[in-house]
Amino acid sequence: MGTWSTGPFDNDTAADYALALDAAKPDEREALIRGVLARTAHATGEFWEVQEAVAAASVIAAQCPGGESVDSAYGPQAAMPPLPADLPALAAKALGRILDDTHLTTYWVRPQDADRWLTTLTRLHEVLAPPPTLTGIASHGPATRATADRTRPAQQKPPVPPTTGEYTVLRSRQTHRSAPASPTSNTPHHRHRHR
Repeated sequence: MGTWSTGPFDNDTAADYALALDAAKPDEREALIRGVLARTAHATGEFWEVQEAVAAASVIAAQCPGGESVDSAYGPQAAMPPLPADLPALAAKALGRILDDTHLTTYWVRPQDADRWLTTLTRLHEVLAPPPTLTGIASHGPATRATADRTRPAQQKPPVPPTTGEYTVLRSRQTHRSAPASPTSNTPHHRHRHR
C-alpha cells in the first residue's frame, strides 16, 4: 500500500475506495459507507478496513457542522447525497476503535508523519462525536445571576411589625375569635367566602 501524505484519501487503499464510491449509483453509496464503518466499529478481531473507514468518516464529516469538505484530488468526485442522521455516530464509533489502538494510528504512515496522521483522525472524531449531555444549569449555557436566582431556594422575609392602627384591628379580631360560642347554638359555625 502506498501512502504519500496524512489526509484521509492520501493512500492507495482510500483512493481506490473513492473510485468505488464514484462508480456506485447514488442510492448505493450509503451502503458502501455504512458497511465499512459498521465492520470497523464492531470488529472483534483484526481491523482490515482502517483506511476505508477513515475515508468514509471524512465523507460524512463533510456534511456535519464544523466538517471540512473533501477536496482531495484522490477523494470521490461525485456529489454525495445527504446521508442519514445516524451515520455520524457510527463513524465516530469506528474512529474511536481505531484511536484506541495506538498501533493502528501509526501503522499506515511514516514515523515522521505519525503525529499529523493522529491529528487528522482526532479532528474527524471531534466533528463526528456527539457532544456530552450535561445536566442542571450547565445544560442551558453559562450560569447567570438571573439563572442562579431562579434556582436558589426562596428566602422568607422577616415579618414587618404592624402599625398602631393595624395592631388595634388585630387585637380586636383576636378578642372576637377567642370569645366562647353561644351555648344555644347546636350547629357548627361555617365560614363563608364572599366573592
